[in-house]
Amino acid sequence: MRLMKMTELQVTRRVAGGGYIDPVTRQWIQSSNTYTFAAKGSLQPFASGKTQLVLPQGIKTSEAYNYFTDVKLYTTDDSLNQEADTVLIDGVVFEVFDQEDWSHFNLKTVHYRAILIRKDKL
Repeated sequence: MRLMKMTELQVTRRVAGGGYIDPVTRQWIQSSNTYTFAAKGSLQPFASGKTQLVLPQGIKTSEAYNYFTDVKLYTTDDSLNQEADTVLIDGVVFEVFDQEDWSHFNLKTVHYRAILIRKDKL
């Protein structure tokens, strides 16, 4: 990954399991326990013809990015009560839609590929 231009993104991660049921509305209220950290990686445009992943209906390829990094970013996982990580790109919030572990391909660097989609489009 040293040959690629590195982009540092600020990642916001919500702490899993935090929240409560509102006694009046009986709805789940997610806690606001979050923390932010920096991740360096290669930010590239999403090319639909170069992947088997299909974007959700209504999402344009211009609203998605590939991000190759050595930091494992989290997607939404209902079984773990975990929300997806979010990142800020040019003032716009993007959410981690998909994450692939590329460390098993006998490459020189252990890294991950994350698909980022504009949060306001999901």
